[in-house]
Amino acid sequence: TDLVVRTRDPQIMARAIEVAGFARRFDVAREIARRWVEIDPTSVRARRMLVSILILDIRYDELAQPLIQLLESDKAALPENLLGLNRMFARNPDRVAVFRLIDTVCQPFSGLAEAHYSVAMAAAGANDANRAKQEARKALELRPDWEMAAFLLAQVLMRESPNDAIGFMQSFLERNPDAKQLRLLLARAFIGARRYADAKREFDRLLADSPDN
Repeated sequence: TDLVVRTRDPQIMARAIEVAGFARRFDVAREIARRWVEIDPTSVRARRMLVSILILDIRYDELAQPLIQLLESDKAALPENLLGLNRMFARNPDRVAVFRLIDTVCQPFSGLAEAHYSVAMAAAGANDANRAKQEARKALELRPDWEMAAFLLAQVLMRESPNDAIGFMQSFLERNPDAKQLRLLLARAFIGARRYADAKREFDRLLADSPDN
């Protein structure tokens, strides 16, 4: 490890981390990655490799700060990267641990709707409906016409009260009539509620807007 780090060669350090990772020597990979970040704090590649190793080794107790720093290193891509957080941990069955981590990581970015959306997604995965609704609503406060956040909130509401979900979707669609995916969800909700005439009205609107669908 010391010999690899003393080279200060990013290619050598990156290769050493990869080899250690393949050998499942995550302790060695972590050490090299941490030393690399210390040597070159501006290296986004070093931070990415450290985060990757911590994810592979499921060391979530050590992951929050390196992940926050990695997100901060690319301001232009920050909203998109925040939206990708849940995908990073999609294979982890411990959804509560994932939710806690994403909640912590997103706190410094509370001014962005994407941060609240990511927390809402993680909360929904952890079956924390109250927090999921709270965060989805915060996302919509910051981006009132954001269909993706509205769709997530409607899905969470559907689990508790289909009528509340229908009311919310109708209200959103009055302000944002081009939200086609949400309109489709509303039509399906009407079918579930046996409100077939209402469902047909929404399907007719979708067909008129997208005749080739």
